[in-house]
Amino acid sequence: MGVFPSAPFTSSESALNDISRLGERLHALPPPFVAVGTSICRPAQILLPTTPNHEAVQHALNQLLTAIVPVLSQQTEPMASDPRARIQRCIELVKAEVSEAVSLIADCAPQGRPMLAKAQQQLESLESLKLLETVASEE
Repeated sequence: MGVFPSAPFTSSESALNDISRLGERLHALPPPFVAVGTSICRPAQILLPTTPNHEAVQHALNQLLTAIVPVLSQQTEPMASDPRARIQRCIELVKAEVSEAVSLIADCAPQGRPMLAKAQQQLESLESLKLLETVASEE
């Protein structure tokens, strides 16, 4: 029998029974397995390799950069093969946003303070990412 019943549910009671049986099967799996969608697999199958190589580190840094500054990450996409330069360029762009926010605050513009808070948070995250890149490139 597969993980899911082959026939459609005929009643809500039947559906509840099937869900209950599925839950029991998932709880009976040994710890190194996880349920992902309709498949049951080892976590290593869905995560990056445990022994990172240069490409995996580069991919991870670029992915984190996209999470931190999505718009700037798109603007710096041509630099994806050099995460250090890409991160530094994003830092420069965020610093420009900080300057713009400070100028807006000086002009009493209401959007200045939220813009400054967001830019400061992004800058802090980018500096952390830069530190990770430095450590990763040393290994």
